[in-house]
Amino acid sequence: VSCDPSYEAPLVNEYRRMELIRLQENAAIIEPKLFIGNLPRNITAESLTEVLRAHASVDQVVLLNRCSPSGKRSAFAFLQDVSSCKLCIDALHGTFKFPGSDEWIVVRFADKAVQSSSTRQQTVSG
Repeated sequence: VSCDPSYEAPLVNEYRRMELIRLQENAAIIEPKLFIGNLPRNITAESLTEVLRAHASVDQVVLLNRCSPSGKRSAFAFLQDVSSCKLCIDALHGTFKFPGSDEWIVVRFADKAVQSSSTRQQTVSG
């Protein structure tokens, strides 16, 4: 079942509004870090970095090795500051598809629980 794209814009705008409210209410964000989901299996850190750099300064992109049950990959992106994160969310969430993919990517602030888990994982593997 395909959806009319005109119905997607209000949902994307509502997500952005709620994400900004969440950010304002939770001013204690540890670091400017994004979660990026719905990525194709064959994505590379370089191609994701290139897309993000069109909108903000990127320090590092870490692709997660595990795929979701639907076969999609996820990543974390470490940016220069929180305003850069906002720019990427506004520009890419629900509006960008990688070539060959039929789904929009998900871009949001990384959850704190995920951040601490990811940091531990990087420490062990790094």
